[in-house]
Amino acid sequence: VPVTQEMFEAVMKKSPSVVKGARLPVQNPSFADIETFCAAISEKNKVKVRLPTSAEWEYAARVGTSNPPFAEKYRDQD
Repeated sequence: VPVTQEMFEAVMKKSPSVVKGARLPVQNPSFADIETFCAAISEKNKVKVRLPTSAEWEYAARVGTSNPPFAEKYRDQD
């Protein structure tokens, strides 16, 4: 679920987004701001909020299948 600018601003009191819009996804947050945002949401909701790991991103990109990643699949081609 994308974090909207409205959500990000409510927690962080700022928005790094260039294109403004309350319902638009937040753009270009720093990694430090992302960590702070996740920690604040985790504390408020008493549920751990974090970014996905590299392995989770890879799994999601392959739509939950065991197919090899794109680069590995086409390794023998230029």
